[in-house]
Amino acid sequence: MTLQQAQGERAYAAPTGRQPRTKNAQSIDKNGRHRVDCEITLRAAREGGDMSAVQHLKGCEIFAGLGERQIKTLAGISQVVKVDEGTRIFGQDEVATHFYSVGRGSVSLEMTVPGRGGPTMPARIAVVGPGDAFGWSAIVEPYVMTLTAKAAEPSELLMVESATLRKLLETDREINSVVMSNLVKLLAIRLAQTREALIYERGWALVG
Repeated sequence: MTLQQAQGERAYAAPTGRQPRTKNAQSIDKNGRHRVDCEITLRAAREGGDMSAVQHLKGCEIFAGLGERQIKTLAGISQVVKVDEGTRIFGQDEVATHFYSVGRGSVSLEMTVPGRGGPTMPARIAVVGPGDAFGWSAIVEPYVMTLTAKAAEPSELLMVESATLRKLLETDREINSVVMSNLVKLLAIRLAQTREALIYERGWALVG
């Protein structure tokens, strides 16, 4: 089952005796597929010891400048997900179903590039950490991921379903203005990172 297919389906927390059962609990395996009773559990935002959705949003670069009301509105459509190291969160050229930000840990962003006279190879574009947003293709047409995202270590992420977020941006001008202004800055940074990474990878390909 793919990540897209599993959204909205009923699941439950891993039966370890330590993790509470939650109405919206889901999980993701290391191939990006949702399944029940596995090591990664999507939890309600306010479980003990975990960051809340509000904490995630207040610390996220793309939501900087929003007021308390806007933050609470976004928190109402957000969820917190914990992922293990090596988890594939989404892949390049896949439909962008969610927008993400990092609360704890880090995520590696990679792009598949053609090798010189050989097979394609992954190029690491950036490693994003707490406060960083990724998966911005969820709110930018044609809504297709341009990179692959993998957890570089055990991490806690905020995720917002793309269609729901886009609808909110369409109806709330204040949130739209702040998010889009911050997104332009993020895209400029990501473009520079992509350029540097491709130059570096191409240089090694030429040497090899």
